Amino acid sequence: MRLWLAALACLFLFTTGAAPPSPTAARVLAILDSTGGSGTLWAVYVADARTGDVLLARNEAMGMLPASNAKTFTMATALDVFGSAKRFRTPLLFKGTQAGGVLRGDLVVRGSGDPSFGSSEMAGPDPFGTWAQALRARGVTRIEGRLVGDDDAFDDHPYGEGWDIDYVTKQASRLLGVSASGLSYHDNLVTVRLGTTARNAAGLATEPAGYLDVVDRSSTEGRTRGSAVRMRRVLGTERIVLGGSIPRSTGATLEIPVTNPTALAAHAFRSALDSAGIDVRALKPFDVDDLPEPADLEGADTLAVHVSPPLGEILQVVGHESNNFYADQIFRAFGWAGTAEGAGKQVHAFLAKAGARAELNSLFDGSGLSRKNYVTAEALGRTYVTMYSHRERQAFFDALAGPGIESTLQYRLPGLRVRAKTGSLEFVRALSGYVTTESGQDIVFVLLANNFAGAPYRVVATMDRVVNALATGGL
Repeated sequence: MRLWLAALACLFLFTTGAAPPSPTAARVLAILDSTGGSGTLWAVYVADARTGDVLLARNEAMGMLPASNAKTFTMATALDVFGSAKRFRTPLLFKGTQAGGVLRGDLVVRGSGDPSFGSSEMAGPDPFGTWAQALRARGVTRIEGRLVGDDDAFDDHPYGEGWDIDYVTKQASRLLGVSASGLSYHDNLVTVRLGTTARNAAGLATEPAGYLDVVDRSSTEGRTRGSAVRMRRVLGTERIVLGGSIPRSTGATLEIPVTNPTALAAHAFRSALDSAGIDVRALKPFDVDDLPEPADLEGADTLAVHVSPPLGEILQVVGHESNNFYADQIFRAFGWAGTAEGAGKQVHAFLAKAGARAELNSLFDGSGLSRKNYVTAEALGRTYVTMYSHRERQAFFDALAGPGIESTLQYRLPGLRVRAKTGSLEFVRALSGYVTTESGQDIVFVLLANNFAGAPYRVVATMDRVVNALATGGL
């Protein structure tokens, strides 16, 4: 093996005229060339985290699909623009009159792009339930007028350019096809329980109740375990048709994204008010964009404000769980005018400061689901190098996944001091981050694999072998 590596080093010197790679670099190149599946295209960037010196590179300036490694740019840019202490504020405004226990006028929920508002990913009481109980405690017994969901913090393009249409119409789940919105609630999902999980005679229950139009054509015949539910959405509507089969004994629970998050939020708040004992029969829900004329909120009263956890904690959901919805919300939040285009320009500005060739990169979403995203291994590598000495270094590090913690790397790379971001799309795998060598050197590594024809697990195993080689050998 040593003779073979020496021969590889001599060949490198003869063919390129450059200094031969170190033994570890030669080992890494040998791993990439001998495994990973037929036709795999690799882009690699390895650098000293402290100095930024490039230790190994291959196809580092080539545009590659990053999958969820795009979230690295989202997290780094958000920390650079906002700082880890930022909190999103979602106010409840009222413009009108109060006579006894009756409010008459406009009740407005003004969204700030907060992904954690009413989210199941974050501990804490439901904000709509809290607000409704507070209003009832103030003596409010009836509200008449308009309940307005204000989502103008973002533009009205909820899906990333370049998303697969199946994400929205067929494969939708809490992982795929979730709309971004300036006003989001409950992760923009409706929980659907079928069979025994519904705990009612109809065998179907939704939460929040009464919003989705669900047609259940699933069957329990012939299935004792596992769920094989098929979903079809009528595009642009909240009508969901379910088919396939579910186990009779356990039922099934689905989490289905909604088409209009603002309408879901208004529906859920109205339901919370009703549950608190407030008469809402004369309270009509509106999306702010559907008002015949803009609501006049000059001099409006702020009845309540929901404050999110710090951004640093929110980014841990992005990095540890690779949560696509949270990533796209944060991406839009730092984008100029709440747009994906503006967010891409913010990432370019960050990359320029990081010393990367920003013009070689294009991002259409913050999650990495878009197949129009193209990034370079160099840009990812320079991002990690920059964040290593950034004022928000610890928050960035804490947001990355790692072995032994509940994350996408929980069962990978055991025993190594590594923090990294994974990535996975069809024919795409990615892994990038930091690893500490046995000698104590902190190394940045970027491994992007596209176009492989073999089994994905082989590509993942190759990446893990490379990281192990870097950790044990150093460069």
